[in-house]
Amino acid sequence: DKPIFMSRDDIDRNSPSRKDGIDVCHETHLRYSYCAFLQNLGTRLELPQTTIGTSMVLCHRFFVRRSHACHDRFLIATAALFLAGKSEESPCPLNNVLRTSSEILHKQEFAFLSYWFPVNYP
Repeated sequence: DKPIFMSRDDIDRNSPSRKDGIDVCHETHLRYSYCAFLQNLGTRLELPQTTIGTSMVLCHRFFVRRSHACHDRFLIATAALFLAGKSEESPCPLNNVLRTSSEILHKQEFAFLSYWFPVNYP
């Protein structure tokens, strides 16, 4: 029902975020913020730039169909980086991705991550 390819104008006018009251300027800021987060996360995890770029594309594709108001952009970005690592054949253990993401977002290590996942968790 929805077109596969959309122009920039279509995205700006018909974005699900627009229906939730987020204007184009604010949505652009949100997009830049999760891209900067992904660049920081991928760099800290020593992932190739192609993997980081793929994760950004995955996030953009997600938010073309879903609203920024209904989803945590950093959670989606973290999942996208994990999936991009697998698809680009540069996988990173989930525990490392989650720990580093938490450190960036909260500027500290989360002690409960070690409780959720054993030290040698793949």
